[in-house]
Amino acid sequence: MSVTLNGTGKSHAIALINSGKVDKSSGWSMSADDENKLLGDNDWAEYSKWFLGIDASADKETKAHYKYPFGKDGKVYRSALIAIKQRGAAQGADSLVSAAGSMLDKIDGKKEGDSVDLNIERRYCPFTEVRIIAEEGKSPVLRGHAAVFNTSSVDLGGFREIIMPNAFRSALSNSDPRCLFNHDPNLILGRKSANTLRVDEDARGLPFECDMPGTSYSNDLRISMDRGDIKECSFGFSVRKDGDKWEKDSTGYWTRTINEDGIEKLYDVSPVTYPAYPDTSCAMRSLDKIKAEEIPTFDEMAIRKLRLQIESILYKMEE
Repeated sequence: MSVTLNGTGKSHAIALINSGKVDKSSGWSMSADDENKLLGDNDWAEYSKWFLGIDASADKETKAHYKYPFGKDGKVYRSALIAIKQRGAAQGADSLVSAAGSMLDKIDGKKEGDSVDLNIERRYCPFTEVRIIAEEGKSPVLRGHAAVFNTSSVDLGGFREIIMPNAFRSALSNSDPRCLFNHDPNLILGRKSANTLRVDEDARGLPFECDMPGTSYSNDLRISMDRGDIKECSFGFSVRKDGDKWEKDSTGYWTRTINEDGIEKLYDVSPVTYPAYPDTSCAMRSLDKIKAEEIPTFDEMAIRKLRLQIESILYKMEE
């Protein structure tokens, strides 16, 4: 399946955003009933307007042709665009990721050239599971480990990562992390300074506990988690200068180790819909710098020496 950008859907979404028809706070879901409501009496022209992607291998008058829904009930859902960015990135649908990102910027009032924190990275830990604990007579609590120490990550795009114990020690004393849904600041579940989020280090990693609010998106999240639709967690952070170490093994594969006190800031912990979306752009810049500073291996130096010798011989022959 190869999904491409649906120009009709993109134009419709932009028109809705421009007219202010946006749901900024509700969680996103698209049920079979929602799809049937959009389709009406086989109105495929109307149905096609609510999807950002199309699968050209499927017939145009089938639901299989239309992918990545972004709204319903006459509105664009901000949470749907976030889901499109995450899912699209995981599936290599770059044009959809770019389109959804531009729409989110428009919804959030960002303009081209606005400054962003390029040091924020996001990671998903595949070795833990986040869950909601509901005890009788008490408010439900979201619990989990956002990070695990001394464990190699999955491939992050050419390197793996290991977080050492006490990596968050300084960050926890100077940060005010939030608990968000899908890293979305509009969907806040708790905050450390309000004592609705408690996060610390233990022998295993970075455990957290969040008192769930009574908001609509929080209740939607609880339902999705109870069903098992959402059960992973991610965290946003930045690494201090000289807070990490890069090493290359005999096969040329790189490992990044985040040292003790290596985390500068902890921004958020977030239950996520699509966990396989690590933001590694800052780490890749660090790796590129390390590669540029690498000392050539013996073989590389031998090749350079041989090249100089050949150039010298050719120069003498020309004389």
